[in-house]
Amino acid sequence: MNEIVNAVTAAADNQQHSRETVGKRLIEHIVAQVSNVPTDLSMDTRFDAIEIDSVDLVNVVFAVEEEFGIDIPLGDERVFVTLADFADRVVALLAEQGKA
Repeated sequence: MNEIVNAVTAAADNQQHSRETVGKRLIEHIVAQVSNVPTDLSMDTRFDAIEIDSVDLVNVVFAVEEEFGIDIPLGDERVFVTLADFADRVVALLAEQGKA
């Protein structure tokens, strides 16, 4: 019985931290932190299209770290081209840090 409960809990955790779910929360953090953000953000949106400055990006990174209980290595944010890149990195870090 415990195996079934553990399997269901693991499946729920994986669903909770899916790319889509993380991406949705990332978009919500960007909207909350960045002024004049486009209203049509999607996972394909490029960071250069958002015109996010470094301070706002750091605030978004901190908010995501706090929400998901992860540490995003310094400098990772410089390699994100799209919101999907950021969401994929968060999902990978959740798995690496045993929180997926």
